[in-house]
Amino acid sequence: MNDLQKEINYITDVVVASCLTIMSCKGEPIVTREEILSKSKKRPVVKARNILCFALHRYHFETLTICNWLHCTPSAVSKMVAKHAEYKKIDRAYLLACKSIKMTIENTDDV
Repeated sequence: MNDLQKEINYITDVVVASCLTIMSCKGEPIVTREEILSKSKKRPVVKARNILCFALHRYHFETLTICNWLHCTPSAVSKMVAKHAEYKKIDRAYLLACKSIKMTIENTDDV
């Protein structure tokens, strides 16, 4: 496994952990790593996948790298990144998960 894959796996694990914590507190169904990387259309899974996509985009991963990881098209990645601001405005759990992920990743030196 190269450094790029390690970073992507780390960010994915952080997103899964944050979504697990926030969503379980809000009473939403638990989302697993496998579900996030699948093509599931369940609302909590879609939100978690959107958070992962934005996190990867925010930390400067190329669109094609994100596409390969999430098994989607470049236009799907663009739509997920564009939806991020809308989700942050209307969903408090989404906002809390994003803040938790940002704090976790930025406070870790050994990514």
